[in-house]
Amino acid sequence: MLETDAEVTGYTLGLVRADWLVSKSWNRLHFAELTPGQALELGGEGWLGGPVRLACGRVAAGVSVPGVFTRMGGQRCTGCCRALGLPPGKGSPKNDQACRALLGLA
Repeated sequence: MLETDAEVTGYTLGLVRADWLVSKSWNRLHFAELTPGQALELGGEGWLGGPVRLACGRVAAGVSVPGVFTRMGGQRCTGCCRALGLPPGKGSPKNDQACRALLGLA
């Protein structure tokens, strides 16, 4: 169980790095560089109200961590992939072998 704000923030930032997020439309997995305060809010509430700048350059009205099925099969945003140097594809980066290697998770 995460007990301190620092633990929640660290866990959430790691989760966002490997799993990515969805905006209100839920049509793509996106990456967002979060501040510690934003990570704490997302980790505590499960939802982060916007505006939130995504790696692709879009600004979302809010983001959340998607469920397991979206993390396994949702399409990654090609703009976010391009911005981070990852191959486009389906599923969270941690579920894609090529992305895992690039993120140092392999």
